[in-house]
Amino acid sequence: MIQIYSARSCVEAEMIKSILANGDIYCELWDEHAGSMFPAATFENGIRVMVRKKDSEKAKNLMEHFERK
Repeated sequence: MIQIYSARSCVEAEMIKSILANGDIYCELWDEHAGSMFPAATFENGIRVMVRKKDSEKAKNLMEHFERK
């Protein structure tokens, strides 16, 4: 799995996961529960959006479009 984005909140991470799913890209959110135990951890490290290596280029293209909006 490759990290393509670091989300600042659970809401942002879930939105990105939905965008990727609509593009037929499987993703996992890593560290999404870190903030419930250590709230500062989410703000410091973010929630890592991870995709399969074979989908990384397509996912990065979708993320570029997302970031422009």
